[in-house]
Amino acid sequence: HTHTHTVLSLFSERKLKNIPEKSKKKNLMPPPPRRNLQEPAASEATRSLLGGDSDSDDDFTSGPPRRNPPKDDKIRAAQEQVKEVIGVMQQNVSKVLDRGEKLDDLEVKSERLMDGAAAFRRGARKVNQQMCWQNYKMKIIMGVAIILILLVIIVPIAVKASKN
Repeated sequence: HTHTHTVLSLFSERKLKNIPEKSKKKNLMPPPPRRNLQEPAASEATRSLLGGDSDSDDDFTSGPPRRNPPKDDKIRAAQEQVKEVIGVMQQNVSKVLDRGEKLDDLEVKSERLMDGAAAFRRGARKVNQQMCWQNYKMKIIMGVAIILILLVIIVPIAVKASKN
């Protein structure tokens, strides 16, 4: 415990040695405002609040008197601009969220379309195979029919020729 205390005190002394003498004595807090209640610029409300002559809290709750109206106009204008920017940003966020929802819907629709296209491709391939088999069957039937017709014609001629 004493070792830690010694180290901390040495650290504090070193730290204070590195700080200029003026800074050590300098108070970091600003001095309290000094007001002369006899000044003509001081308002009656200020005098009553600071002087303690008034029993009413009305002056305290209403705030300090306005001394610089152009500054207040600038502050109001800046606040209005901030409100406008906040409104625009809220609209932008809303639009981004809507856009995200629309993109999600579009993605779902495109997946459905891709599934439908794959099903169509499978169905078309199956129909194509069926049509090819049907075409082969028709060609086989036509070949057999032509061979039968030729046999019906050629066999009687060949039988007559062999009798003669």
